[in-house]
Amino acid sequence: MDSLDCFHWSVFTICPRCFHPNNASPEIYGSPEQSVLTVCSFCLHMEMLPASEESSRVPKDGLLASMAFWTKSMPARGGLLQYLQDDAAFSPPDSLVPPHGELDIRLQTMEKWRTMWEERKRLPIKPFFYTTLQLATSLVMPLDRLNTVPEDLGVYCGRTMSSFLHFMVNGSWPGLSKQGDNPPPSPVGREKCLRRDRNSCVLTGWPDPDVCHIMPSNESDMNLELFQLSLPLLGALLGPQVASQVYGLATTMHGATDRAWNMLSLRPGLVKWWKQGLFGIKCIGVKPSRTSTCKVQLQFHWMPQHDRLPDDLLMAELGDVVKEVSQHPDGEEVPSVRRASGRELESGLVVEVEMEKRLVGKFKLAIDIRWACSLILAFSGLSRAWEQEDCFGNSRADGENTRVCGAGEQTEESGEEETEEEETEEEDSEEESEEADSGEADSGEEDSAEEDSEKEGSEEEEESEGEEESEEERSDQSEEQETDESEEDEDEDEDETSVTSPPEKDWKEDDESDGEDYCMPFSMLKRW
Repeated sequence: MDSLDCFHWSVFTICPRCFHPNNASPEIYGSPEQSVLTVCSFCLHMEMLPASEESSRVPKDGLLASMAFWTKSMPARGGLLQYLQDDAAFSPPDSLVPPHGELDIRLQTMEKWRTMWEERKRLPIKPFFYTTLQLATSLVMPLDRLNTVPEDLGVYCGRTMSSFLHFMVNGSWPGLSKQGDNPPPSPVGREKCLRRDRNSCVLTGWPDPDVCHIMPSNESDMNLELFQLSLPLLGALLGPQVASQVYGLATTMHGATDRAWNMLSLRPGLVKWWKQGLFGIKCIGVKPSRTSTCKVQLQFHWMPQHDRLPDDLLMAELGDVVKEVSQHPDGEEVPSVRRASGRELESGLVVEVEMEKRLVGKFKLAIDIRWACSLILAFSGLSRAWEQEDCFGNSRADGENTRVCGAGEQTEESGEEETEEEETEEEDSEEESEEADSGEADSGEEDSAEEDSEKEGSEEEEESEGEEESEEERSDQSEEQETDESEEDEDEDEDETSVTSPPEKDWKEDDESDGEDYCMPFSMLKRW
């Protein structure tokens, strides 16, 4: 706390509570708002009065210290002292994206792969665009792993990466996991975790927290197999060393990750927000110690927020998109979370978790993997797509598979063109239906006229011809029915061909067009 400048404020006042005159107040402190705290010398009633121009500016904590000294309410005094005694460590948070020089290398590498993919002979001559998920993955993975993108792109991008992140964060693989595959923390591990964290939330200090896994539990057979399935993705995302460590921990024995080193004590609301990627927890170091225990330092980060979805095509410059997805939100948009002392939970808060030295490596591994997953969730907007059940366009109401974004929004011209095409299609369908109705009406009138003429002729010749005419009429009717049926069959065949057979497309004209957008299917790269 900075040094506080105190002074005497001499003024004649009457206490509004006990009407006791006060010629001068005791030593008080000036506040940043150029006001002072006056205290009645008889009843200790406090009142804020405007300060003179000579009063010094002091931090807010100075005013709170004077209030804690003069107040008579023990609960209020205890709360103020707890607020002032909150000596939580704070370190300015680093940028979530790589440093400037490394970021330039990553973007240049991505541009090189873009040029290579556009020059492939099997691809149409159209521009290739990255998606938000691909950009987020390229920002998080090690730089040496980024050079192997052409071989691994079909493995860790697309739906596979989305399912892998869902498993690492929520403990379930979409389409494979069932209810009960991700059990809650075991009672033994939960008790050890609460004892280690002193039965309080490691971030806020509030008592009676909830206990959650950092990595998924491998207690069930399904999760044990899913860890084995995730090893190639872990190797592509964080390197082969991380994959080998996870292989030794999570794929050899049931319940190996259901231990206290893979658990953390958090408030229930923070557990939910951690899964949604609203904040991340980063391991910044380990304090050395001569005893059997040591302290692991964890730093809290509020994650950036934006409106992009993981399957959006990035038409703008990659550098501009990186700035957009990595900017920290304004203070008003950050969720307001109070620590037990009353102070707000801010980015850069450093907390310490004390544990045995033999468990530090496992705990740090789990935190590093979860930190990488939190970064990808924040940069790509993947958690928001999970909530909307809209990941990769599979269940959108509008039926679109991808969204083309330039600087964050879709162009108005493309929307107008789509509406015009829909209107023309509706008009064509209405004209076809009207023509079909008119044709049916004309055929019905002709049939009725023929039947009337036949009836008149039969009435005139009934007496002369008799049985011969009746046989001829029957034959004529049968022939008419056959012709009508053949005409109806031909009409039905024409309708079916018009519906089922799509119009032929001139691929040469399509290849020469530069206005359309193209995103290469990543499953093709696996075969090449």
